[in-house]
Amino acid sequence: MARAHGEPRDFFISHASTDDRWARWIAWTLESHGWTVELDVWDWPPGVDFVSRMERALDDAERVIAVVSEHYFTATFARAEWDAAYARNARAPGRLVPVLVADVPVPDLFASLVQIRVAGLDEAAAEQRLVWQLLGGRPDRRPPFPPASTPAGKPEFPTPARPARPPVPAPGAGRSRPPVPAPGAGPARP
Repeated sequence: MARAHGEPRDFFISHASTDDRWARWIAWTLESHGWTVELDVWDWPPGVDFVSRMERALDDAERVIAVVSEHYFTATFARAEWDAAYARNARAPGRLVPVLVADVPVPDLFASLVQIRVAGLDEAAAEQRLVWQLLGGRPDRRPPFPPASTPAGKPEFPTPARPARPPVPAPGAGRSRPPVPAPGAGPARP
């Protein structure tokens, strides 16, 4: 659907073409939870200037999700989107959100950004982690008290209490869209 320049979106999804299926899944998941998303394969019709639309999307989005896989940092346009979003992140921290869909090393310059890791998770767990971390990631109940000691050689890690997956309302059910956490609102916890 065509939209006017300057019409804000909550997220722009940056991805390598080889990760198109992941980009579509992430975009669909975010929209099903009430966020607005710009995704090239959905929103940019044939014949438009790709670079111009990419620049416009980066300007209009509150946050940029980078779909990070082994292909992301070698794909020409994905890398250009990341570089532009990273530079803008310096002015407004929290704008660039790496979503790791594969267990790959992230270049040192970008490793300090808090990441959302969905690699290796099943669909329900990946959706819960994505949404939970984008909302701020704070538990809604007290975490369990750590044990006084653990058997030798068997470290025990506390399992974070996570809120239940938010229900997905029926289309057109009049839901309000969840707020996009303000950039710099604090790191999300995996």
